[in-house]
Amino acid sequence: MSEMALFSCPAMDSLSREVIRIAQQRYSKAINAGKLLWSKFPDGWPNIAIENVGMCSNFQATFLAAMERPADVFEQLAVVYALPRYLVRSLQVIMPYFPVGTMERKVYGGEIVTAMTLSRMLSQIPLNRPGGPAKLVFFDIHALPEEFYLRDGVVVQLVSAMPLFQSELSKLDAPAIAFPDEGAMNRFGKMFNAYDLIVCGKKRNGNQRDVRIISGDPSKRHVCIIDDLVQTGGTLIECNKALRNAGARSVSAAVTHGVFPNESWKRIIEGEICFDNFWITDSCPTTAQAVIGKKPFEVISLSDVIVDLVVNDSMA
Repeated sequence: MSEMALFSCPAMDSLSREVIRIAQQRYSKAINAGKLLWSKFPDGWPNIAIENVGMCSNFQATFLAAMERPADVFEQLAVVYALPRYLVRSLQVIMPYFPVGTMERKVYGGEIVTAMTLSRMLSQIPLNRPGGPAKLVFFDIHALPEEFYLRDGVVVQLVSAMPLFQSELSKLDAPAIAFPDEGAMNRFGKMFNAYDLIVCGKKRNGNQRDVRIISGDPSKRHVCIIDDLVQTGGTLIECNKALRNAGARSVSAAVTHGVFPNESWKRIIEGEICFDNFWITDSCPTTAQAVIGKKPFEVISLSDVIVDLVVNDSMA
């Protein structure tokens, strides 16, 4: 078995350290910290170097990515393109949040499908010698067909953070599970078949969302809304209203990716419609850091799952 090395972009450094700590504690296995010197030239272009580049040779390398902003894409691709050239034995790129997941199809002529564009770029990661193609890992990618936008030059693994929410749900008093639309129900419903399920539906009217309950009864229940991502929070707020109007005693939410651009998470804290709990993961580290300690938010770390991904990949 080759030694393991874990590299990360600056936004994922904290999560990377936690993964290394848990691996040593749980498996008594050492994951070596790959050290990247990460800065910028005066003109703004990235100035990056692998400080301990000698450790790359014959290591099982994992890169923990967070492409939250368009500028992050270029510099992180530069790293993952470079690692195979330093003779890593294999390369795994864990990108918890696929940032263009909602831009996966054309609605009108001339619209550009940027999910396809980023997939092409990721598909160009060089092959490793002798490990073959890089493996890309995504948590709860927004549209499952996007897996097939990535070409044969890489291997794709889709995983879910939903099991991490199960322990939180077990603390609630006989909760019911609600989905904001039928798509979320079809995707995640089987993971929560031990609970009573409620399905909502939404209709967009410009910037407005009209949400109604399609099936299930939230009356006198603590209801938890489940979804893969939240942007401005508008849909979940309207779903909360519909559930409370139908008699729900209280409403929580559990969402893998708390994107919340432009600090729109403040709508959840300051709005008239309250959530008893709002669980997100640290897949979007900037948002996760911003909401720590702010009720009703609670951040559930992906570190436990990532440890298993790193260690199991080294055993393959």
